[in-house]
Amino acid sequence: AQVLPDAEKYYTYCVYGSDIATGYGAGAFVFLFLSQLLIMVVSKCFCCGRSLRPGGSRACAVLLFIAC
Repeated sequence: AQVLPDAEKYYTYCVYGSDIATGYGAGAFVFLFLSQLLIMVVSKCFCCGRSLRPGGSRACAVLLFIAC
């Protein structure tokens, strides 16, 4: 990383190469994928196991699937 001053010299900030950003992006993708998979397995939502009957449990599962 490089520490650079802004144009008006009020503050400094770090500039990282693309390697760190690529790693963070790939890590975020993996964690998002695993969280979606965990929610689908635990709630038996859509493709894992027997489907839920219409009602509160199914609505909660759909809401969690969309929100997470």
